[in-house]
Amino acid sequence: MAVEKPEEYIKFITGKAINFIDMPMDTRRENRQKAKATREPWLTRWFGIGGFGVMQWIKSTAREESNEEQSDLPVKMT
Repeated sequence: MAVEKPEEYIKFITGKAINFIDMPMDTRRENRQKAKATREPWLTRWFGIGGFGVMQWIKSTAREESNEEQSDLPVKMT
């Protein structure tokens, strides 16, 4: 918002504050929950798709290691 006079900015901020104060608490909570629900995961926000890729790679290597450990266990046949 381009503001030429400080009085306009003060009116704008005052109007926003009044709207926020007049809004019921339940509506504010709902708006906050909606904003949190639509937000990207923190890993993507901080590191982009590269961070997501690294996380998937780490998970896949951990899964492979756990599968190898399970295959080393003796098989009991009846």
